[in-house]
Amino acid sequence: MKSFKDIEFKPHSFGDGLHGLVFFENGYGVSVVRYKSLTNTFREYFSYTSNENEWEVAVIYGDKMNWEISYNR
Repeated sequence: MKSFKDIEFKPHSFGDGLHGLVFFENGYGVSVVRYKSLTNTFREYFSYTSNENEWEVAVIYGDKMNWEISYNR
C-alpha cells in the first residue's frame, strides 16, 4: 500500500512550493501540490490551500511522463 511518504516531490514550476506525483498499478495516481505566488508581495497561496499543512490533491491517470487529471473516469 502506498502512503504520503511514497510521493516524489519536486519544486513547483509556477511558484514557490512543491508538486508530487504517485502512481498505482491500475494507471491512476495522485497529484499533490502546494505553492505560493512568486509575484504577489503578500506571498499568498495560489494552490487551493492556505497554509503549510494543507495540500491540493487531484486524481490523475497515466504515468510520470504523460498524465492528466481524471474528471470522467
